[in-house]
Amino acid sequence: MAKENFRQNLFIDGYIRSCADGVVSTFRDYLHSAFPLGPSEHSIADICNKYGIHALDASELTGFEIKHWGDIEEFKHKVTTERKHIGTFKNDFQVEAEAEALAIISRLRTKEYSLPGVKIHPVSVYFVSQSRVFDKVSSDSGIITWSPEAVYRYMSTISGDKINPDILQQCMLNEYYYAGISFVDKARYLKFFGPSINQAKLNYKEQIKSYLVATEQQQYRDKYDEEFARMPDLEKPFFVSQMGWHLAKAAEEREKYKAQIAEVKIAKAEGEMHAAEARAVSAEEAAEVIRRKMLTAQHEINRQKNLKDLKRRRKRERQAKRRARKNRK
Repeated sequence: MAKENFRQNLFIDGYIRSCADGVVSTFRDYLHSAFPLGPSEHSIADICNKYGIHALDASELTGFEIKHWGDIEEFKHKVTTERKHIGTFKNDFQVEAEAEALAIISRLRTKEYSLPGVKIHPVSVYFVSQSRVFDKVSSDSGIITWSPEAVYRYMSTISGDKINPDILQQCMLNEYYYAGISFVDKARYLKFFGPSINQAKLNYKEQIKSYLVATEQQQYRDKYDEEFARMPDLEKPFFVSQMGWHLAKAAEEREKYKAQIAEVKIAKAEGEMHAAEARAVSAEEAAEVIRRKMLTAQHEINRQKNLKDLKRRRKRERQAKRRARKNRK
């Protein structure tokens, strides 16, 4: 939709356009049309060869030496630093390929390298791209990069042949694309996303009431209806999806709140249970103390009673004398 911070995916865009035109009906069909033999390295190379594009490793060039890999690593470091600085670094595969291309161009220009199978050495060599990274990291080598549009205009000027103007359009679109400007074919997108748009209109009627209740905005029903009616059809599915996400989030928050309340209740119940257990233990301990005091008091009462019993005292005395005589024997 070419919104802020959005980067158009041209491959997906091609699928949408092809479906809208009836060229393909499924994504599998689209993949087959792009890669009839499957998306393998060999099949991609065959397609590129048909357009006169031949992939070469630096090591396949005449004049390449093992020590040149060190130069490629140096170029890789420079390209990586520059791309990270301008925020266009994607992955190591990207900068490795660019470093190798920059090394090839540099040594082809100095005639240290020559292309295999090409008898006449090129007068000059350039890199066709929308990126100006090569020119920034090799400022002392002159202009290295040509944009596709510049190549098209140059070829149309010197060849004398009539060149398909559709190619110029594609070159210009690519230039805008790399500048961060996207073009959406509204008619084809409306045709492709028609079912999703119709479903969004139905879902809106079903979800708006629940959404307004969840957000406590029932008084703004007319305002939301007017906004949804004015909204471009291509944006309606996103609007309804956002309502669904908000409802889901609100439901999640409610469940989270209920879980927290339940946890608080459980913690309170556990606290009360522990307190009751503690009180029960304290009561048992107090009862044990009272029992022991009663036993001690009863023991003292019995002792005093025995001391006052003359018959019991005489009996104890006789028993003590007998034990003493036995001990003497």
